[in-house]
Amino acid sequence: MKIVINKSLCNYLIILSVCISCNPLNHDIINAKNEDATVTIDSIKKHDTRNLKTAKEYFDRGIAKYFGKDYNGSIEDLNQAMVLDPKYPEAFYRRGINKAELQDYNGAIIDFDNALKINPKTIYAYLEKGNAKFNLNDYVGAMSEYNKFIDINPNYYSYFNESYKNRGLTKLKLNDYRGAISDFNNAIKIHPESASLYFNRGFAKSQIKEYKSAILDWNETIKIDPKYAEAYMNRGLARITDGQKDKGCLDFSKAGELGFIEAYDFIKKYCK
Repeated sequence: MKIVINKSLCNYLIILSVCISCNPLNHDIINAKNEDATVTIDSIKKHDTRNLKTAKEYFDRGIAKYFGKDYNGSIEDLNQAMVLDPKYPEAFYRRGINKAELQDYNGAIIDFDNALKINPKTIYAYLEKGNAKFNLNDYVGAMSEYNKFIDINPNYYSYFNESYKNRGLTKLKLNDYRGAISDFNNAIKIHPESASLYFNRGFAKSQIKEYKSAILDWNETIKIDPKYAEAYMNRGLARITDGQKDKGCLDFSKAGELGFIEAYDFIKKYCK
């Protein structure tokens, strides 16, 4: 007997809520003042034991405090660095990063803008402005910033993964599923071992009813990360929509086993 699936089933497909960040303190920003910006946590102790005098010394301690997750302390030191050197683009950029960590996204955007005004080569400020705007739900604005970063083509190949991924997530929010798939394709070329990239591409495909292709992406997600509960859940939904009830119900069971408790509600509803 053919099973009639509730047409609203596909509306339950999961897109993970994201607060975008790129771990920007790992970037080698194009900035003459940052040629030796690699700072360890030990720098906090080092700088606390002497009287700080230069902008660079305050900057270094501010970065060390960031790594210690003392974001307010980091901002205080970066403020002092900018008092001593008002045209220190890297200090503006890093202060923006701290503000974003504290969810002061508007303040972060102002700092990223100032960094770019002083030194247009502080290119990762475009990426971080995009992230801040995304987290403010300004998806069109975020798209514009990601486009600028990608168009500059600075040959920082690994970080194009972040720009394409984040622009793809932005397109998901704007219901541009085909555009999102294109961006995830590019991100996957750069980082083919990312489970979340396959997961999100699968979601985009499911929204244009390419269920078989979406299932293949979630297969890859699970291959990379066998404990990715949401991937089992989405694959189960797609399989049931595609008429594969037994396999879909097994996926729900696995999702529940991995802690996705809502899966049991779907088992009750669709797996009798």
